[in-house]
Amino acid sequence: MGVRSLINAQHDVIALQEAGRPPLSAGHFDAQGNWASGPAQTWGGFFSALRGGVGWTVEEYEWQPSGSRGGIWYIYFMQTDFGANRVNLAIVSRNEATAVNVARPAFTNAAGQATSRPALGIRLNNTYFWSVHALANGGTDTRQLLENIDDASGTRPWAALGDWNREPQNLVRGQNMHIYRTGTPTHYGGNGNNHELDYMVTNEVIPTYTPGSEDLGSDHRAVYYYPLRARADVQIRVPHDGNRTVGLLDVDILDTGHSVAVHPAASTDPDTHWQLEKVTGANAYNVVNNSNKECWDASGADLITPSNIFSSAGANTFYLGRPWHNGTTVQPQTVIRDSTLPAAITTAQPWTDMDTTYHWTSARFFEYHNSGAGAGVNSNRPQLTDSQAGDYTVAKYLAGTDGWDPIP
Repeated sequence: MGVRSLINAQHDVIALQEAGRPPLSAGHFDAQGNWASGPAQTWGGFFSALRGGVGWTVEEYEWQPSGSRGGIWYIYFMQTDFGANRVNLAIVSRNEATAVNVARPAFTNAAGQATSRPALGIRLNNTYFWSVHALANGGTDTRQLLENIDDASGTRPWAALGDWNREPQNLVRGQNMHIYRTGTPTHYGGNGNNHELDYMVTNEVIPTYTPGSEDLGSDHRAVYYYPLRARADVQIRVPHDGNRTVGLLDVDILDTGHSVAVHPAASTDPDTHWQLEKVTGANAYNVVNNSNKECWDASGADLITPSNIFSSAGANTFYLGRPWHNGTTVQPQTVIRDSTLPAAITTAQPWTDMDTTYHWTSARFFEYHNSGAGAGVNSNRPQLTDSQAGDYTVAKYLAGTDGWDPIP
């Protein structure tokens, strides 16, 4: 129930410690699209010499926490407790990992066998996320484990989240490593012996972030952060406008208090047309016009045609969209037609829910004559008929009641 609660709160990456086995409802879709038990993928033999020639194994499971009507989440599980099988590591992710990695344990004994835990890492696009559980009674392995995480991440950005078993002010770390914390106790011991043991360490400087924690029934509070920079590297090129690319500026380049400028990638004009604006009281953002503050969202009737949509993200890691249902009379609509879709699109189900109160199938999501690695036709990809497609054109969308026709 704790993980589902975090998913419902719109957290995209969830690092778990003291994880038991994956839920029985987790499994994978086989090559024929049928549901099957067991992991979808397995990576074995990490640091085999440090653990009896066997090493550590990472398993990937597909999971639908909201049932068959909900989207697929990915569980990455690594057993580290080979006795009670209780104190294991896992990461639950909205998107499938681009790569999987394990950071070397900090300590070994005279026989060269590990006496501390490794860290579990997944890479999403260019950033590594690590789940960490330091040694009890002081986290004496943290300094070396952080160095090993930094080495395993190479030159990429990384964030290590978990139970460090020592207060942040006592954590010894490299100069390029930064702590992001709630500043309040996250572990409750007996007789009021409370400590802040759960926080994030990263090699990135995050100018603005909002931490928080929640009691989910454990002796450790669940700690969360938003927003973290997401480098999806998604571009939309508009052929009718000189193949102009609509891009997203990095938050490190233009940080105006949870605002990120969106404008033609080739332009350096600071008077940009769009920006991300935080939704008050929610872990969400609207794309709004910089001058009139009107939203660009999927609550109206959006038409994308014809466009080439590019992404450097991994295959099957991004949705086409989700419906923003901001009123009882609203039925969100988006049509993507005659466009090229990248492999990054989740081909089995390219649309997803924004929350549990409104299913994406209640919206008006349609495709028509799309192509590319991310295109496809199945029961989760509603298509316009040829006769319906005549009503979804640029000319008809722009004509209005006065017959305006700006398309040459």
